[in-house]
Amino acid sequence: MTIAAIGGLGVVFLLVLIFIRVPIAVALAVSGLLGYAAIDGWNPALKMFSLVPYQLASAYSLSVIPLFILMGTVAARGNMATELFQACNAVFSGVRGALANATIGACALFGAICGSSIATAATFSRVAIPEMRRHGYEPAFAAGAVASAGTLDVLIPPSVLIAIYAIVGLPLGGLADKFSRVKILSVGVTVWSLLTAASGMCSSFAQLFVVRLGVGLGEASCAPAASSLIGDMFPAHKRSNALSVFMLGLPIGVALSFLVGGLIAKTYGWQTAFYVAALPGFLCAIAAHFLMKEPKRGAYVAPDGSPLL
Repeated sequence: MTIAAIGGLGVVFLLVLIFIRVPIAVALAVSGLLGYAAIDGWNPALKMFSLVPYQLASAYSLSVIPLFILMGTVAARGNMATELFQACNAVFSGVRGALANATIGACALFGAICGSSIATAATFSRVAIPEMRRHGYEPAFAAGAVASAGTLDVLIPPSVLIAIYAIVGLPLGGLADKFSRVKILSVGVTVWSLLTAASGMCSSFAQLFVVRLGVGLGEASCAPAASSLIGDMFPAHKRSNALSVFMLGLPIGVALSFLVGGLIAKTYGWQTAFYVAALPGFLCAIAAHFLMKEPKRGAYVAPDGSPLL
């Protein structure tokens, strides 16, 4: 069996373990150990399995983690998280979904202070989730808001690519409210794929930098259009699962990019890896244009604005 086949089976096995609710850390360890053993044998795999955790845990760069934990503990004991939550709640007072917006804003600010997404999620799971549940938010939605907002600390200060993504995402979100979301999605994925293929034709860093910014423009069109489509294609009690499947595409795509892209780049060159990465996007854009139908806006919203179950 080839290394690529072993890697592909390892990814599938990892996803199966995660779907049957095996803890992610255990799933990663088991799939990694079995994959290594399939390639090099059990003796090298067991030796690596005993050495790698120690080498990673003893890295000097990890010494900053206790300082982050200390900072997060001080912030939590000093009621900083509660005060940030109350301040953001006051800012968004009167806006629909004020508590959810307040949670996201407070998590972003707290994450920028302590520098740890895990510490942010752990702190606000005690501060924000009980308050959101008390006001009628579903437990899954409240936990999802805290978990996702805890990762926003990396955007403060934002990178150039993310800044372009966010700035362009606002007008594209407005377009998704007025025009065909299926067309926006198909055009956006087409632009995304074209510029991904164009990345393989670049001959300088400046050219690659500009083209990758354009990739961010195409990518920014997907989130608002796809989220709006999901909202009109699924009732409220199924919407969380649909959004979860949609968001699962990112980690699966990243995993496949490392597995397949690395192999192609090593065998045929880095330019070819960009060309191959663009092909699925073209196929998805064609499928979206010819197979998807624009759903009726507000199909699962009652006349009073409340969601229909």
